[in-house]
Amino acid sequence: MSTVLYGQYMLISRPRYDEKFRLWFPYASISWYGNTFHYQQFNDFEKSFQTEEQALAFGFGAARSWIDEHKSD
Repeated sequence: MSTVLYGQYMLISRPRYDEKFRLWFPYASISWYGNTFHYQQFNDFEKSFQTEEQALAFGFGAARSWIDEHKSD
């Protein structure tokens, strides 16, 4: 698990390993404060990776993309 700040957003990427498929699946979450606490998670990616590092990077990339698309909401 790894955590990164992206502006006012805290990103967490925590890939999980599937022993049956022998692949890493990305998971990411975003939390931030506005007037209240907000939380968004992403665990339904249809991607898998050979290495944990690839899945970790993908999770962070997906979280940053979501923020860039929704931060004005």
